[in-house]
Amino acid sequence: MGLGRKIHRSERRDPPPDALIVGLGNPGKEYVGTRHNVGFAVLDILAARYGASWRTGKQRALVTKFSYAGKTLFFAKPQTYMNVSGESVKALLRFHETDLQDLLVVYDELDLPLGTVRLKQGGGTAGHKGVGSVLALCGGPDFARVRVGIGKPSGQKAGMAYVLKGFSPREREEADLALEKAADIVLHWAEHGMAETQQAFH
Repeated sequence: MGLGRKIHRSERRDPPPDALIVGLGNPGKEYVGTRHNVGFAVLDILAARYGASWRTGKQRALVTKFSYAGKTLFFAKPQTYMNVSGESVKALLRFHETDLQDLLVVYDELDLPLGTVRLKQGGGTAGHKGVGSVLALCGGPDFARVRVGIGKPSGQKAGMAYVLKGFSPREREEADLALEKAADIVLHWAEHGMAETQQAFH
């Protein structure tokens, strides 16, 4: 994957996880609940469901893991800020000896309506700088993605200002349902793979 030196098995206590699931967002209290942090929010839902606690990992990320359907799932929330998320993801892939085919990235998508959630394999960035960083640093575009629709700003509102704001009270219920659906899709993908999950949810 062009990730540099492989970590020797003796340097890592645990065997490689069955899947590495990364939610994209920005660290810091001021970003909690914003549209750009839905990737973090989805992983927080999953951690809460299974009683998993976040800890600070060496790869500049908050990390946790749990077993699901007989598989070990490793979750990470990069703490590098969105636009350089790939730095953390690259380090995680290398440390855990994980290939792109076992990576799933969860993030916000301006081009999808609020409440829409889509799973796909590979593709471009649609202008998402966090995804672009992962693509550029981690060996290409061939990783799975869960795209959570946040809708486009109305009128002349700038896209960056829009994604760094929270959902309105009118939008909150629909957004919460989408986050729960995205969490369900993550687990279904981990258990059943891309094709079956797309058929089940799309």
